[in-house]
Amino acid sequence: MESPSKPQPLLATEGDRVYWSGVREHRLLVTRCRNCGHTSHPRVACACAVPAPEWVEASGLGSVYTFIVYHRAYHPAFAAETPYNVAWVQLEEGPLLMTNIIGCELADIRIGMPVRVVYDEEANGMILPRFAPAGSQSSG
Repeated sequence: MESPSKPQPLLATEGDRVYWSGVREHRLLVTRCRNCGHTSHPRVACACAVPAPEWVEASGLGSVYTFIVYHRAYHPAFAAETPYNVAWVQLEEGPLLMTNIIGCELADIRIGMPVRVVYDEEANGMILPRFAPAGSQSSG
């Protein structure tokens, strides 16, 4: 029996398409308001109500804002990977990004831990931006 497929990102908006195109090129893109300079993880308009933010490349550096370790798979495609973590990383530019922390033991993940983006290719060819401890040599 074939393993279930992992969910794929929805490419419902132009912002989704730009973001994931950047990821495929190993570029972490965020939006920046042309009016106030606020950066966010892809958003159509800023809170100051100015539409059409510009896309800018993030540094790829940040810190663990919060995380959880799952010991039960809530989707059958992740059953072989339990336990696994889901983390929110706050980029140096400000936005929060939901991701996974790789390149270290689950017990070593800490809130506030400095991390850097790594581009991790799944078996199906999908490239995901994940994060590793900033001092590690993990390449994804």
